[in-house]
Amino acid sequence: MTTRLLIALSLVLCGWPAWAQPDYRARVEQLAAQYPDAFACAHARPQRACNWDFSYIVAIELHKIDPAVGANRKRGTGELSEDALAILHPQGDTVDITGPQSFVIDYINCAGGDPGVCAPSVGWSSVGGVSGWVDPRTIPDPRGSSPQPPFPGVDWAPSHAAVLTRFGSSATTREIAEQFAFSFAGEEWGQKAAAVDRPISGDVIARRYRDGRLVGFRVVPPSAHPMQFDLTGQHFVPVGAVDHLGLGSAPPVEPGPTPPDLQPLLDAIAALAEKVEALEGTIHGFGTSVLPVLARLEATLDARPTTASEWPQYVGTILGRTAVLSPRAPIVLPRVP
Repeated sequence: MTTRLLIALSLVLCGWPAWAQPDYRARVEQLAAQYPDAFACAHARPQRACNWDFSYIVAIELHKIDPAVGANRKRGTGELSEDALAILHPQGDTVDITGPQSFVIDYINCAGGDPGVCAPSVGWSSVGGVSGWVDPRTIPDPRGSSPQPPFPGVDWAPSHAAVLTRFGSSATTREIAEQFAFSFAGEEWGQKAAAVDRPISGDVIARRYRDGRLVGFRVVPPSAHPMQFDLTGQHFVPVGAVDHLGLGSAPPVEPGPTPPDLQPLLDAIAALAEKVEALEGTIHGFGTSVLPVLARLEATLDARPTTASEWPQYVGTILGRTAVLSPRAPIVLPRVP
């Protein structure tokens, strides 16, 4: 039996070696104190909807500290664990085993047991079996709030997906990295290893940024949306630019919707501008002709009499008798006998 197979069997049966494990027990204890109801329900039986509340809280909060921490699917593909999480192994891609390369951490002692025999408490221990790492930000919050926003700062465009999905399942990381180096000459793509003296990854390629970040993408098997995580501190392996797919250049991205023809709108705006300009001229001419009239009217009003005696009287004959009319005085009509 080969050494590699012995290592794989020991990892499946006994869990990953303790030296590879971060210890976030103290943070889980803080969360248990902060969310006592969720912690109590996590290990309650019979099973209830709230059993998953605390596991979601733990996975989300620890993922903020360490992006390698995720939720766990039982036996790799089953339902989400209520008392365990999965952590991506920093050197897991150097070991040939079946299933996701991560290990399971049980963080609740005596979950689901008889409280009279073993009281549930916060723990932190590696358990055997195949894990199923899940990015907790992609899981709807069981308490009803919205999922966490995606992690920013990692560039994965539709053009990258268009290249990767052209590869078959037999593609190697070297072939994919070389194709990316060819298709995206302005970006620094290559392979990666956990350290200089460690084997090159068999399922992850890396992109190196000028600010020193190293971001990994799990591209084997190829997927339009590969798992991505921070590899800063690990070893970047440059590759040459090779057009394995025979693309000749970067593949065209699916075209977006055809932009509308804006010329009719621009013509309408120009016609409207002409009308506004003509209207401004008309208003200006109207003001020029009206202003003198307003000035004369104002002068006439200013010259009007201020007392009743100054107003003229109008004398006329009504029914053969004299009548006197005054604007500021009652009308004086002649008496009719």
